[in-house]
Amino acid sequence: MENKVLIKKTFTPPTTKGVHYRILCMTGKYKGTSYYLRTGRIVMGRSEDADIQVMDSQSSREHAEIIKTGDRYIITDLASHNGIVVNDLKITQHALNDGDKIIIGHTVFKYNIITIATTFEEKQNAIVAATNDENDNLPSSELKNEIQDQSSNQMPMKRKIILAVGVVGVVVLFMAEPEKSNRPTTTPTKANRYAGATSGNDQFGQNAKNELSEADKETNERIAVIMARGQRELREGNYFRAISEFELAQALDNNNRDASAYITTAKNDLKTMLAKESETGQKNIDAIRYKQAIVNFCFIIRTLERYPDMEEYKNAIAKLNHIEQKMGLEKDEIKCFSW
Repeated sequence: MENKVLIKKTFTPPTTKGVHYRILCMTGKYKGTSYYLRTGRIVMGRSEDADIQVMDSQSSREHAEIIKTGDRYIITDLASHNGIVVNDLKITQHALNDGDKIIIGHTVFKYNIITIATTFEEKQNAIVAATNDENDNLPSSELKNEIQDQSSNQMPMKRKIILAVGVVGVVVLFMAEPEKSNRPTTTPTKANRYAGATSGNDQFGQNAKNELSEADKETNERIAVIMARGQRELREGNYFRAISEFELAQALDNNNRDASAYITTAKNDLKTMLAKESETGQKNIDAIRYKQAIVNFCFIIRTLERYPDMEEYKNAIAKLNHIEQKMGLEKDEIKCFSW
């Protein structure tokens, strides 16, 4: 596992130059964890042995694999039960691009390609070297004269400073408010000049946090688009498509109450439609209108052909078998062709 993926729980940038391929967990238990891809076959899944563990109830033990081909990584669904979504599309295999969103269940990952041209140490050394060059460029005679001038003026300057400090001290005693405290001062040194350089990692961390914030904004915008699609499908009576859209929105945001409510509405509307169709079919059977009844129950079967375990599907099959007996047909002779 260590040879395939480098796991970091901070936003510290890679220390080596080159191109780095990162998968950032954006939701769930491991939110903010970075996985830097290396070599070999990388497995994503719920198993403890997975290279990238996905702590999600809808994740399979070995849900997907990532393999590098040339200079690109290819993600492949390992016949998982719930599948993989990349950028709102359910895929079986996909060549990852910078910025792609990978969704497994309710867990969202983001794939990034990070190029490090110069390491932090090299940047700091360059700053120090540039400062040293300022003194190196001075002629030796000028540098010597400058040192001598500073030495000769050192005592008068000290007297001036002492006198100035005394005057300022008297003024401060009369003007300062009692509740105000003296503020500590620091003497600028060469170390202070480069203090900002040590904040490189903090800046990278802040950038990564900003990236997460920006990604959340993009996710919210994407959810709005998905919800609009789902509402359109619901209005048109395409209940399974609507449910699929709302479930995708819910996967991006577990706390999206609108998505949950629309899923419930779509399922209830679907059941109402199927119940009405089944009731009409039964009336046609009672009236010995078998051909019309076949149309009713075949409609239910075609609608639920991907969900054969639903009671409505099983009931429609039983009704068709009953019609076959009434019409003197062989069992399963009536065929309901798929749409």
